[in-house]
Amino acid sequence: MTNPTVSVFPTRWRVATATLAFVMALLAIVYWGGIPAVNQLGFALGVASVILVLAIIGGLAWHLLVRPIPNAPRQTKTFSALQHRLIAWVLLVNSACLIVGAFWDEVWHRRYGLPFGEDFFWRPHLMIYFGMLLTIALAFYGLLTLNRTARGTFQQRFRANPSAGLLVLTGLFWLYVLPADPVWHALYGIDLTAWSLPHVMVAFSFIMIAVLATTLYIISQTPTEWRTLRALRLGDWIPLSALVFSMMILMQLLTTEWEGVQTLPLVLNRPDWLLALVLVVGSTFTGTLATRSLKMIGASSLVLVGAWALRVGMIALFDAPDVSAGGWVASAVPAVVMDVIALGWFARYKQPLALMPYVAVMSALHLIIILPLTLMLYPVMNATPSFFIGSAISIPLGTLWAVWVGGALGDQITQQKRVTETTAQEAENWVRVLMPVVGVAMLIFGAWFILTATPPVI
Repeated sequence: MTNPTVSVFPTRWRVATATLAFVMALLAIVYWGGIPAVNQLGFALGVASVILVLAIIGGLAWHLLVRPIPNAPRQTKTFSALQHRLIAWVLLVNSACLIVGAFWDEVWHRRYGLPFGEDFFWRPHLMIYFGMLLTIALAFYGLLTLNRTARGTFQQRFRANPSAGLLVLTGLFWLYVLPADPVWHALYGIDLTAWSLPHVMVAFSFIMIAVLATTLYIISQTPTEWRTLRALRLGDWIPLSALVFSMMILMQLLTTEWEGVQTLPLVLNRPDWLLALVLVVGSTFTGTLATRSLKMIGASSLVLVGAWALRVGMIALFDAPDVSAGGWVASAVPAVVMDVIALGWFARYKQPLALMPYVAVMSALHLIIILPLTLMLYPVMNATPSFFIGSAISIPLGTLWAVWVGGALGDQITQQKRVTETTAQEAENWVRVLMPVVGVAMLIFGAWFILTATPPVI
């Protein structure tokens, strides 16, 4: 029904533009996250080293999965459709552990103020470590699969079984992220704000996991035409939940410091339009990615409303009235409107410039909806001229970036080669029974693990 997005720029310019935009955004977050008063040269070197590592991993991913190779990849036994779904489900369990652990960690830090070091083995961190190690274990499984079933160079092996290759690269990134936070603290002391570079890397890792889980699920399904929520399939809960979790960590990291009345001076010194821009970019990117990857009008609403409902549920579970769900409300409302507008553009456009009317309408709606909600839901925000002028400039640009990147990523997922053959039907039925049983057992254990946790005594 539709053609893939065709860029109006050569590929090298697209890559250069995206890379430059990413580095600029990363440096801006570092600046707004706070620069320590001492050892600024060492801090700058630390930031440069992080960017270098990201460049190396990104270059490695391009070399192994994208760069043209002279010899075609040799045939290999790839993951079956059933294996794709199982790995996506395990990634979902991993994301759930990380999401709940991160929220629990924030609540206990707010409530008990335990300093860095003394919180290393408390239960919120144990849940986070379990989620991280689960991803790394999957990466080793992918590496063993490549070594056992594929032949040739690393490039040929990764191309012959890209799903296993993606697992390996994701685990490699987690191996870097896992020690980054304690090392960062040891070098530069406690975080000045939540926008520390290790926290940003963790959020980026969440997006990688959500994209990987979504890709693995879609690869295991037959291609579909554009559809609405009436054609929702039972298995769609896997990519939808992965994207909900991705939205959760983005919103928690990017908005938490504007909540309450005891906002840090560093946060108050940020541009007053920045919060509105964060809400717009986070919701639009996630909603666009969900809509384009699943080819489903309504996926954006499900993801954003699901994130809001989960946030409210965790606030009740951990009895955290000082934690807000305001940002989720501000993001979920435009997401619903986005699905309505998407009926007119998203399922039909063939050239990127055809999306400009969509971006223009979305930008106008974001300005109309997000700005008053931001002022109403966040008492620290003020209706200053710079708030409205800065928002009028930054929000259209942020919307354009989020639609472009989220749409391109979603289209890339739908274009992957499908693996629809399954193992024996008996195994398929066995797994369908086992997955809910394991899921319920994990929920029971998770509830016990949380409810029996002993708060720290200061």
